Amino acid sequence: MNLIKISETVSPAHGIGNNWGETITKVYKCPCGENTITTEIETTTGHKNVCTSIDCLVCAKKYRIANKNSRNWSIEPINK
Repeated sequence: MNLIKISETVSPAHGIGNNWGETITKVYKCPCGENTITTEIETTTGHKNVCTSIDCLVCAKKYRIANKNSRNWSIEPINK
């Protein structure tokens, strides 16, 4: 499913010693268009992490995020 990106922000570089990185936050319009889906990518060496969440209560009941802890996440319908 193709989602429309609303915004992307990158934090100033942060860290200690050689462990520097940034946090990238990407916000997409959810499928129903009433709210958002947010993904945060932490690139700090030794603390790399990706977390994606559905911020819309309507869409959270209809969809799930596959591979939500990966940069290659996707949204798919929940089979009932």
